[in-house]
Amino acid sequence: TFTIDTGWIKPLEASNLDDIQSHIDARLYRAMQEDHELEVGKNNLHAYRSYLHHYLLMKEQVSHEPYLFVRLLEHVAGGIRIQIQAFLTATSMMAYEEEQSLVTEHVLESISWFGLRLYQSPRGDSDDDEGVYDDDGNYIID
Repeated sequence: TFTIDTGWIKPLEASNLDDIQSHIDARLYRAMQEDHELEVGKNNLHAYRSYLHHYLLMKEQVSHEPYLFVRLLEHVAGGIRIQIQAFLTATSMMAYEEEQSLVTEHVLESISWFGLRLYQSPRGDSDDDEGVYDDDGNYIID
């Protein structure tokens, strides 16, 4: 699960499509166009979620069974969460951990291609922390 900074969500422009096309595999770009996922006016978060789904479908190491999805979760104080649910074909722990890391690294690399940014708390604290802070930024235990 990754938290997207909502301040970066916007409609796609033609220049965004050119930038996206320069970064992603041509087959994947065509598949997304055929599915009408990459069009001027669609929002970049929708396009990115669709991209991740298509990207995972094309990876041999990602199983399509029993399910594979990329979905949005509830909005939190720091942004909107995007969640990847997928099964990997790797059966050994080392191979599984390596592939999971590669997917995570790709998410972190590719997010900027769509003009999006991950949310990062200015204080460095967790965005799902429901605690209360005083004026000095100290956590107050209820």
